[in-house]
Amino acid sequence: MKSLFQPIFVFLHDLRRNNNHEWFEAHRPEYDRARALFEDFIQGLIFRFDAALPLGDLAAKDAIFRIGSDMRFAKNKPPYKSHFSAVLAPGGRHSLRLPYCIHIMPGGSLLAGGAHMPTSIDLRGRSPDDPGAISSVLTSPWLQTL
Repeated sequence: MKSLFQPIFVFLHDLRRNNNHEWFEAHRPEYDRARALFEDFIQGLIFRFDAALPLGDLAAKDAIFRIGSDMRFAKNKPPYKSHFSAVLAPGGRHSLRLPYCIHIMPGGSLLAGGAHMPTSIDLRGRSPDDPGAISSVLTSPWLQTL
């Protein structure tokens, strides 16, 4: 079975080898296709996560980070990230709540959870040994077949 992620991985692999503005613009249709596939995947995750962890009216476009690198404070940094990433939490990528982060790239993707500076209210009643309802999403056949 061809993976949903294959066009994404092919684009990101090629981008890593040719990380410059001219190449990116010449391959924008491949980027648009890869981004659309990733956006569809994230929208599916939002739908499934929302049953276990209410995400409000979160849309994939609000969860996904841009592909352009932040060039302000780095010397000789590539202009584009060689991965796609998103945050699943109310408020999307701007959330300070306990988010789930997904990072897709050739050779190493991950789904992680955590928070920067959580409040005592955020931590109350949560145990790393008891993931709660979210475990049903992470072990679902839909996610396992990707």
